[in-house]
Amino acid sequence: MGENMKESKDKSKSKFEIEVFVEKDNSKKKTNIVPNKTTVKDILKQLGILSSASIVTINNDIATDDDVVKEKDNVKILSVISGG
Repeated sequence: MGENMKESKDKSKSKFEIEVFVEKDNSKKKTNIVPNKTTVKDILKQLGILSSASIVTINNDIATDDDVVKEKDNVKILSVISGG
């Protein structure tokens, strides 16, 4: 019975670690305080990056602010360049 309880706790991990590549900084930032159901918008807010100034990809697919990040996802934040 003890092992079954341990398995259910492992499956319902409430937090996990992801790596986020930020093009502007040319570096990987580890975020280890990411609860389940964290959205792209949540990550941008945590890193202090404006949604309107970036494009985010998850596993090389363009993501929206409402997309949920899962454990082991490859997240990249690319800068949007505009001007006249």
